[in-house]
Amino acid sequence: MQKIGKLRLLGLSGIFLLLSFPSFYYVYKFANPEPIAHDFFQYYRLYKDFDIGNVNSPFNMRLVGAFVVYIFYNVFNLHYETATAFDVWTKVGFLKQVFFCAVFFNYICVAATSVVIYLTAIRFATHLLAILAGCAYILGFGTIFYCLMPLTEAASILLFSIFLYQYCRRNRVALFIVAMLVFQREFLLLAIALLAITDLMRSRSRYEAIILGGSAVGLIANLVLRETVFYTPALQSQIGLWESWQRLVHWDFSIGAYVRQTMLTMNIVLIYLAILVWKSWKGQQWDRHHFFQVFLLFLLVNFLSIAGGHGTNNGRYFYMLVPLVILFAVQELVPVVGPAIPPEAESRPSASG
Repeated sequence: MQKIGKLRLLGLSGIFLLLSFPSFYYVYKFANPEPIAHDFFQYYRLYKDFDIGNVNSPFNMRLVGAFVVYIFYNVFNLHYETATAFDVWTKVGFLKQVFFCAVFFNYICVAATSVVIYLTAIRFATHLLAILAGCAYILGFGTIFYCLMPLTEAASILLFSIFLYQYCRRNRVALFIVAMLVFQREFLLLAIALLAITDLMRSRSRYEAIILGGSAVGLIANLVLRETVFYTPALQSQIGLWESWQRLVHWDFSIGAYVRQTMLTMNIVLIYLAILVWKSWKGQQWDRHHFFQVFLLFLLVNFLSIAGGHGTNNGRYFYMLVPLVILFAVQELVPVVGPAIPPEAESRPSASG
């Protein structure tokens, strides 16, 4: 990349950091992990002491982002002292400094994800569209409510966005990201496998076959590790075949609440669907393969949410795939505003490979 490209990238990084800073400060100042982010109390032991043995599976396998938070706390000793809503938890022994390190790391991940989305989108779109793509992630519903909370979503989405960037370039570095996801978020391995299968059906390419094989190996490795090295008896019913079948047959939550919660978390997806409806109304073509992928991924998320007993959290899990939806939305807008591919970018019309 040329010098001007580096300056632009540095400037955009600063812009995305500034745009996401108000949400970061709001979460640190006013957010309470209970109830929206109660998993924080599992991750707390990883963040503070990297105490894998006293954390329930599968939380004890989400180590990539947790290790960085551990470094922030134990090595860099990051902290910002101010009165916060979290202070109520300090009275029962939880350290606010650990909470700050987790939120601060997620803030960095959010800005970095916007940068990666920009770098992927600029391969086929104008600079303005690519910048708007990065901004769309910052403004997404799940970014403030899930990604900036002291959970592991932000690091997981960052890794997924890096995977998409490498996948779009057909770079085998994507396999390294797949390997990292074994120790960060198992659901994304399933999503990548589905993405590779659907692209393989269309392209018959060796690259998609390699990615599919890598994600399959990653899934098997994750399951084996969960049942051996990282085994804990708690939450094993999430992956029990009989228990999952019973949850699929007998729903124990309100359908109305399920639909409302799903719609509430999907503002980015609704924008994407609105673009497709608008193009259909205008008589313009839109990519049915990409829509098919989004639809299948949505079905996958709903299936796993119900089978795993996660109730109305399907919107939260689908949000981890939002970089892909943003890129698909940008690609639909390219014919409207016109493509502008920089000289250093390779010509490739599909963000999904």
